[in-house]
Amino acid sequence: MSEEPTIWENIKSSRIVIQYFVLMLVVSAINMVLNSSYGSLDETFFCVSTSGSFFNSKRLLWLYTTLVYIVIVGVREWTRKVEYAGTTAEERKEEFKDFMLYIVICLSTFIFAGAYIRRKFNTGGQKGGGEGAFKGTVSKISSTSFGTLSLYTGILIILINVISNSYQYLKNKRQNVKDKLLRAIYFSQISTMFIFLISSFFIAGFGCSSLQSSSGKNIFIALIKWSIVIAGSILGIHMINIATDGENWFGDPKGVEPSDESEEPSGEETVDGEVQL
Repeated sequence: MSEEPTIWENIKSSRIVIQYFVLMLVVSAINMVLNSSYGSLDETFFCVSTSGSFFNSKRLLWLYTTLVYIVIVGVREWTRKVEYAGTTAEERKEEFKDFMLYIVICLSTFIFAGAYIRRKFNTGGQKGGGEGAFKGTVSKISSTSFGTLSLYTGILIILINVISNSYQYLKNKRQNVKDKLLRAIYFSQISTMFIFLISSFFIAGFGCSSLQSSSGKNIFIALIKWSIVIAGSILGIHMINIATDGENWFGDPKGVEPSDESEEPSGEETVDGEVQL
């Protein structure tokens, strides 16, 4: 007769569910804090008025948050299931520290991207701004293009971080794939790219009406800015592919064929062609 699992065994088996439930609460809390901090957004999406409709700006931001959450969980779960050739079951086993490292990097990207959207397209209801002797100085800085400049600087830093970390991982992938923390850092960069892709869709949607009503000069400047970001991303990926000799971004390391043999010990060893029990 099989014994009933202990409390600790039950907790361990439900650990993943608990982790993702807590993550859902954290992501939701971040979304609400950002909404409160930056105020209301312009009620248009892809040049269509969303005022009074079900998909108003707040619900669109909740949709954005949900998609980001799905990406974070989806990429992590996919990488947990991958059995890279040449790695042991222990090297593939998830631990709390590499999970937390992955989550912290992904949440940092989510916070930045969410703040960018709200800072760029809020209707003037942004709260905060400093207290005491520094209140006037902070207000002056906020009223200039300094905030927008810092956001573009943040985008540039994140892109450089993604490109550099991806290069370092892929350059020696056969060895790095065995390290849980390095895998967590690398796949957080993959999640970052997907989060930026989703963010770009919502930036285009909320920015459509403002771009439509802008002068030709402002439209041209906006196109130049985003062309630089897109071209830089494509160039970075291309340079990584060249520098790593076309290393596979998602599958097994180059030159290593996936094995169909089980990693689990069979209780038998082979010595000089003979099976030893």
